[in-house]
Amino acid sequence: MGIERISPLLWRYTGQQVGPPTRGSSPAYTFVLAPYAGGSAYSMADWAAALVREGDTAVLLQYPGRGPRWNEPLPANLRELTDSAVAELAERTEGTADRLVFVGHSMGSAVCYEVAERLEEAGRHVALMVASAAPPPQLWSLDPDVVAGMTVVQWEDWIAAVGFDGGMEWTPEILDMAIPVLRGDCLLLARNRASTRPLRCPIMAIGGMGDPDVTPGRLGEWGSLTTGPVFTHLMPGGHFYYRERLPEVCGLIRATLGRSS
Repeated sequence: MGIERISPLLWRYTGQQVGPPTRGSSPAYTFVLAPYAGGSAYSMADWAAALVREGDTAVLLQYPGRGPRWNEPLPANLRELTDSAVAELAERTEGTADRLVFVGHSMGSAVCYEVAERLEEAGRHVALMVASAAPPPQLWSLDPDVVAGMTVVQWEDWIAAVGFDGGMEWTPEILDMAIPVLRGDCLLLARNRASTRPLRCPIMAIGGMGDPDVTPGRLGEWGSLTTGPVFTHLMPGGHFYYRERLPEVCGLIRATLGRSS
């Protein structure tokens, strides 16, 4: 997959870039990639490959409860998870000269917003935040009691409805491992007391035209969380619209960086 562990939470992309190298004096970026509920750092490795150019860096968040962290307890709340991310990114990236780009899919968008907001307040330069297939955190409408009480059959139906499986066969053994992680991640969102302090950086909100839970209007609400410009894009597909067009998606992100730099 071309990623290596820096710490339990932070992994670095080490593979070759897919796109052309950065030209001339174009700025280099540090991309921070945050996966969706139930996802891992590995699930964002293809994003890193499509985004980075020569001189760029990409780090991927590896949440507890998956991958090599499978036996660690899940965070009690979203703040606990983002506290760790803020502290480690502040320590392991290069200060005010480092141009940070946050890219999150679904739950990862909420994580990115919280981390970007706090790093901006600490004086870090955030060049762009990308929210993929997610409403702004204050509009998440998950009921914690409903999430906590979902049965295995209900989780199977949800997995199929959102296209989470990507064609994978979900055996009983895989479900036994995946459902506690999915439940824990969704509870983080359901119980989150979202900040509404606006960022200063631009926000790019992108989603699938067929995603019933992330409508164009909800994507547009990211505009309430920045004093900078908002760029909204809709693409064919559902919640995981990017799977068939990741180079195009990442090309839009690079183009938006060019417009907002």
